[in-house]
Amino acid sequence: MITRRAWIAGAAAVRALAAPLPRPVGRGPVPGSSQAVVVESVPLAHTAQFFAGSVKDALNDVNRALKAGGSSLERAVKLNFALASDDVAKDIRLGSRHLPPAVSLVTGTLPRAGYVVGVDAIGVSTKGAMRTTDVSVLAPGGRTYVSGQSANGSIPDATRATMEKLHNALKHQGLSWNHVVQVKSFLDPIQSADEVRAIIAGYFGKNAPPQVFVEWTSRGKIEIELIAEASTAQVPIEYLTPAGETASPVFSRIARVAHPATIYISGLYGAGTDGAAEIHGIFAELKRVLEETNSDLLHMAKATYYVANDTVSKQLNEIRPSYYDPKRPPAASKAPVSRVGQAGRTVTLDMIAVPRG
Repeated sequence: MITRRAWIAGAAAVRALAAPLPRPVGRGPVPGSSQAVVVESVPLAHTAQFFAGSVKDALNDVNRALKAGGSSLERAVKLNFALASDDVAKDIRLGSRHLPPAVSLVTGTLPRAGYVVGVDAIGVSTKGAMRTTDVSVLAPGGRTYVSGQSANGSIPDATRATMEKLHNALKHQGLSWNHVVQVKSFLDPIQSADEVRAIIAGYFGKNAPPQVFVEWTSRGKIEIELIAEASTAQVPIEYLTPAGETASPVFSRIARVAHPATIYISGLYGAGTDGAAEIHGIFAELKRVLEETNSDLLHMAKATYYVANDTVSKQLNEIRPSYYDPKRPPAASKAPVSRVGQAGRTVTLDMIAVPRG
């Protein structure tokens, strides 16, 4: 007799094989990467972050997690690298791949001495929905991106208070912790990652989702965001504000997506002699990539901004409103970091979008 779980997994495999192949667009920031990847309605495996003393070892660990989720590095559509120094980026060689993934880079202190890189990934899967601490599979259908939330207090207290805010965002959509696919924390000190991981896992019991950590240079602070499965909305993408929260013209508290396709865009960089020029350059490039992937600034789902100093952070706040429809900004997190993965640059933008129409 075929069990329901086996049937669901089999159906997911059939969908993954029948769906159009992911479409890479342009050249990304490291050899063997794409500037963007367009993915149709397929299961997507999201991994935890794996730290190692070499890029090769970290990618091997990510590959093992992806395989447990019915995927592999050969089917990865997005790789996120946290680097101990900008020089580590020179060691990233993804080689000649049938599907070059989109890539984002950020540089800063890692949780333990001896680590030089941390990597997490998203890959096309042949499995149905599942969740372990190493990998979760997001089944085709609705998904939701909840913007980074933060709270005051010690790191343990702020973590718990922030998780309650995230829980309220889930409840606003009729969701629970059971729907969460991945949790990402930006924190200082980054050495608190193991403590924070344990606190967050406690909200999920034995079935905690994958977690990712990035150093946040705001002293003694934490911000947490999450991705969750969701019931299908009535429109391709909608932007929600939970009761008790204030809407913002530059980011949405929640972006809920029903469109079957997802566009993963590599970390973008702009040229120029100052932060403002870099930011305008990034948005010009973003508009070009969105157009090439049949999208636009009205169909952005999730933005992560990495800023290397207070000046560029303020400039980003001032410039964003000139590009966004105040009723349709993406869910977002803005993380002050040591560096942004490319020497001489002070800001980068990592974006998830959906096609228009």
